[in-house]
Amino acid sequence: MRKFTFSAALAALSAALLLPGVAHAQFPSYVATLDAAQEVPTAQAPAVASNGTGFGSLVLLDLVGGDGIADTMRVNLSVSGLNAAASDSHIHFAAPDQNGPVVVPLFGLSGAGITQTSGGDAVSGFTYSFIGDISVATTGIAGNQTNISNFNLTRDRLIAGNTNHYFNVHTPLPAGRPAGEVRGNFAVAVPEVGTAGLLAASAVPLLGVFVARRRNRACA
Repeated sequence: MRKFTFSAALAALSAALLLPGVAHAQFPSYVATLDAAQEVPTAQAPAVASNGTGFGSLVLLDLVGGDGIADTMRVNLSVSGLNAAASDSHIHFAAPDQNGPVVVPLFGLSGAGITQTSGGDAVSGFTYSFIGDISVATTGIAGNQTNISNFNLTRDRLIAGNTNHYFNVHTPLPAGRPAGEVRGNFAVAVPEVGTAGLLAASAVPLLGVFVARRRNRACA
């Protein structure tokens, strides 16, 4: 009968961790909580009182090339309680206490899988949401060299873990703020424990028991 050795146990564990369907994170993901307090007012664009709040996420994916290089930004953005209907929305590049340039437009983009909705009223507050996958082929980015260059540069920064980006949702005067009513600074998303992590966590104690038993038998 073949003996089940420690090396065999370790090999079995390694094989289990590499089973199809076990998730392995490739690129960082980002989240942001939006509100008016994060906006950086200026003399030309003073702050406005707003009950607007929201949440956004951005996940980098390889959906186009299949070559292990991130080429798509999956964005999920939803806000409510705005003073006016959203007039624009973007991803900007700047530190949390600074205003920065637009690097990826959101409002007005279109294509398969992209959904943008607006609703609400002045009494209950206005809402806005954007859900979709963005790449250099997305209508509104494709054919615009500036947008393509900014998209690629932003992707590279995000892959490198640069959190100096923010979502910004703009609203018109008189009740809103054209420079942005609510803002959400990016933070790296803390990943949940995946299948591989659970397998590893559960397998280590089992390997410890196996080793202990082998030692006890050797000493007997």
